[in-house]
Amino acid sequence: MITTELTKYLYNQVSSNTSKQWIKIAKKLEAKMLSVNPSESEKGVKELRDLFTRIINDYSYPYRRDYCKVMMNYCEMTQDWREYGKWLELEINDIDLEDKDSTWLYFAFGRFLEETGKFRKSVDNHLNGIQASKQHKDYYYLALNHLGMGVSLQRMRQPDDAEYHLFIALEIFKELNDVLKQADVHVNLGSCYDRNGKSKLAISHYKQAEELLLSINYEFDIGRILYSLGIAYLRNNDFYNASLTFEHSQEYCLKTNNDHFLAATLYGIAWLQYLKGNIVESRNWIKESIKKIDTSSKRGNNFVMLPEIQGHIYLLAGAIYSKPPEANYGDAIKYLDLAQQAYEDLEETDTQLLNVLANRGRIYEYQEDWDKAEATFLEQLYKSRQISSSSVIGDAAIHLFVINVLRKSNITKWINFFKNIGVDGLINLIRNRIKYFQRIYKSKLQKNIRQEHGKSTRTFRANGSTETNRES
Repeated sequence: MITTELTKYLYNQVSSNTSKQWIKIAKKLEAKMLSVNPSESEKGVKELRDLFTRIINDYSYPYRRDYCKVMMNYCEMTQDWREYGKWLELEINDIDLEDKDSTWLYFAFGRFLEETGKFRKSVDNHLNGIQASKQHKDYYYLALNHLGMGVSLQRMRQPDDAEYHLFIALEIFKELNDVLKQADVHVNLGSCYDRNGKSKLAISHYKQAEELLLSINYEFDIGRILYSLGIAYLRNNDFYNASLTFEHSQEYCLKTNNDHFLAATLYGIAWLQYLKGNIVESRNWIKESIKKIDTSSKRGNNFVMLPEIQGHIYLLAGAIYSKPPEANYGDAIKYLDLAQQAYEDLEETDTQLLNVLANRGRIYEYQEDWDKAEATFLEQLYKSRQISSSSVIGDAAIHLFVINVLRKSNITKWINFFKNIGVDGLINLIRNRIKYFQRIYKSKLQKNIRQEHGKSTRTFRANGSTETNRES
């Protein structure tokens, strides 16, 4: 469906649907999409989405490489990869470092591989891109390939190497005065720190990214940044700021028609309500998130969704549907199966798959199927040792302890319990309990501070009436 007058005009100017003519249209729409005018940018995204649908199967040589170039920014911004990877792969097969196009082709293919979970191949392509960019003195794509390296390496749990490449990219983009890409680097630095438990650093970089985009009035990507910022607040147990941030993210995503991060933001709100113990509200929000994935996918707007975020959404849904009131274990298992499928499409997802396993074990606990529960948590314990995850070892040990208490195990089973969990399991069990009580204490402390702050902001006028102080 042709959505705007500009697109209608451009389509009317072409006599037939040839590749060359569609590329001319795409170049005009790409410039529009990257406009700092928010309404123009949003229209550009919508028009390119419509154009992409029209040309999706038209990637014949010699215009295939031109398609790759003009659609690159669109795919990057919207995560609407569809057939894009196939186009790139056909071009990469014939490329070498002497070709000037190798600088951006290696970058684009690396980004596609990264977003589809092929991190090692992504790194290989970005390394080639860095070499090609240096050879051709293409500093823009040199920075982009360093950025791509940083994105893949942080997902491969190599934070120090990721940080190194991201800061190189940031310095080059500062020299090039590219504010949009500087913001992108800050988002990924935030993600890098967030994945490694450095939530305060993560929050700082997400805020810098938001400030940079607001400084150039570029609104389309703000929804993504605010979603990430909200998740960082959640991990820091700052429910108040998480709630405010998700609310603003939802507003920006709706305003810019960014369905991908709208679904992610709805998941963030569901997680927030889940952590607060509001299971019914959490279930309603996760339903909306999944509904957004399904409806957008059917419309072909900008999905397939990133497998990692999709896995997170289904994992949370599995946890929510296993909880009362009105627990539905059948739906819970269905969503855990979908989460496992999403994670298995990615590399470096051992921890996420262990989380799926843990949630299956909890369902067996709720059903009082002690044998299956014990077998599941023992599997989690053994697999967590393979990746040296102390927190997961502790989690499995706690559940195995509870299972033995609830089933009123005899002395033989308790001896087997201590043999199975070992010294590392016992130590991490104790550590997990200490952290758990620390989180509860911190949450109550923050709640008391907010209540006291609310009281202190009540001021009295001279005539005795009250007024709320609106200053933060």
